[in-house]
Amino acid sequence: MRWPWKISANDKHLVISWSGQTLAYVLACGNAVNGYTVLESAVKRDCAVDLKELASDLKAFNLDGLEVSVMLRPGQYQLLQIESPTVAPDELRAAARYQIRDMLDIPIDEVRLDLMRVGDGQQKGAAQLFVVATPMVVIRNVLDLCKAMRWKASVIDIHEMAQRNLQTALAGRNGNTTQAQPALVWIDEFQAVLTISANGELFNTRRFDFLQGLSAGFWDTDINAAFVESHFGFSGSVGDELGYSKTGIRSKINMDITNQYIGASTPVDNIWSDNQAQRFLMELKRSFDLWERLWPSMPLGALWLHAGRGSEELATWLSPKLEQKVQLMDVKLLFSDFNVSVDDEALCLPLLGILLRTENRTF
Repeated sequence: MRWPWKISANDKHLVISWSGQTLAYVLACGNAVNGYTVLESAVKRDCAVDLKELASDLKAFNLDGLEVSVMLRPGQYQLLQIESPTVAPDELRAAARYQIRDMLDIPIDEVRLDLMRVGDGQQKGAAQLFVVATPMVVIRNVLDLCKAMRWKASVIDIHEMAQRNLQTALAGRNGNTTQAQPALVWIDEFQAVLTISANGELFNTRRFDFLQGLSAGFWDTDINAAFVESHFGFSGSVGDELGYSKTGIRSKINMDITNQYIGASTPVDNIWSDNQAQRFLMELKRSFDLWERLWPSMPLGALWLHAGRGSEELATWLSPKLEQKVQLMDVKLLFSDFNVSVDDEALCLPLLGILLRTENRTF
């Protein structure tokens, strides 16, 4: 089988992912050519770990017997980039296996390897490959659950490819098809994934895994209300109690709250200027600088960003520091019927990218 593994298609389609006790799904109807309508999307937490119990729970949600695409989450596989071995095509997989054997977190005999070309094949220089290394236990769990649910598994794909589909579709909608498209998406409170695509293909990706606290956005109303209640002795909406907008809160009470929140005499606008934020900014700039050196003929366009509650705050902070436009990844432009809580967006949003998958590429 080739990656992603494709079998068939159906008008009503379930896209699902799960890791640990958290499961997310999007149920849609339609097709990739004429477009999809999202019928339902949800996140189920505290799900059963045992596959039989999990299947029983899913049947209670009326999700059995469907055409299904499964998206693996970044913690369920490793994505490596290597120089393509100069061997015959039928020897490529074995050569790649030998090349990455010391780069894996688990023994090479316990993983399944799948290969994807880096880029669109039009660039000069040595060819590169993405190697997807998935533990066999993860694949067995997927296949066992598909069997228990009577699912027709049409695709098993990964987060980075789903993210590439979203940023490519959004860029196309904006009429921007000549520049490379970077996208930065928080997948949970600890980790974000950067992908850079061009001409509809994935060229580069990396994960940032030191980001706890940087995506929530200190100036979110709910966070502010809880903080101010505990420190200033009243409850309710911060804006209502103090009579300030979020912008007004910055200017009126920045020093008092910031001093108590981070223990330093620092203006609120510098709350992102700690070592963690600076490291993140430096690594992001390095990724963009590397791109410009490797692909000078494909300049980067605006950065697509999704960071949950902190999206607007982070975009405002990042844009002048990167000297680059940062725009929010508003997937409602592509799926107007998509509607989940802001806390569930990070888990459901990439599933929409699987619905946009159209290629059936071979090597």
